[in-house]
Amino acid sequence: MKKEINRLPFVETVARSFKYVFKNRELQKAMLPVIAGLFVAQLIFGMPLLCSYSSEYCQGKWNFLNLLIILVCATGIIINYCRSIICKENSDYISKAFWKRVCLYLLVSFSLSTIVALATMLLVVPVGYISTSETMVVAFTAIITIIISIMLAPIFLIFPAIAVDNKEMINIKKVYAMAKNNFNAIFWGQFVIMIPFWLLNQMAIELYALLSNPNYFMKALFLALATFLSVIDACFKGAFFAHIYQFFTFYDKHQKEE
Repeated sequence: MKKEINRLPFVETVARSFKYVFKNRELQKAMLPVIAGLFVAQLIFGMPLLCSYSSEYCQGKWNFLNLLIILVCATGIIINYCRSIICKENSDYISKAFWKRVCLYLLVSFSLSTIVALATMLLVVPVGYISTSETMVVAFTAIITIIISIMLAPIFLIFPAIAVDNKEMINIKKVYAMAKNNFNAIFWGQFVIMIPFWLLNQMAIELYALLSNPNYFMKALFLALATFLSVIDACFKGAFFAHIYQFFTFYDKHQKEE
């Protein structure tokens, strides 16, 4: 019997992810200490999160540590959203198991980013030597990055698997088999889920640029906005990862039973 190909319902999955973030009051409350802690850390380190708003914030000596803190916070949020949706558990930021998940998640994320960056570089560098057009090189880089990212899209399923301790799915061969013919849906779904953050962040950048000499209060206000947007972006990703995980594991289990 030929194995049935299950298509991820793209619009429904994205819509459910957005709705879950907006409607889940318990998780929203659990985010408040994270937002507050991240905001205070930014104040201490010289507001490096505003680096995209102005280059004056990009020179701090604490930028690497700040980046690490942001990554850990975002990862923790994604893990908690996945466990809330899939396992129906309350938020947890202190247990030993949580920190193990965070470390494994960051390791996989870093590996995936490195693969995409290296593969893109290997393909783009020869074009840079051949072409004198900067626009062409930039366009080619963007296209190649997207193509490679789509090819690696099934690896996104490993992230929610890490969050819920599903060791069977922390396997490249396994997730590629489960996500067959859904590479585009997974990649573009994650792309769409990030659009609100990109748009709102770009609006904030443009608005900040209109301020000729913002005082400390205004800087702190924009910092609070940037912190909030970063947290919300992680919430959307967590909800999306959880929903695609539920979809593919459901059909994987169903096909095994058959």
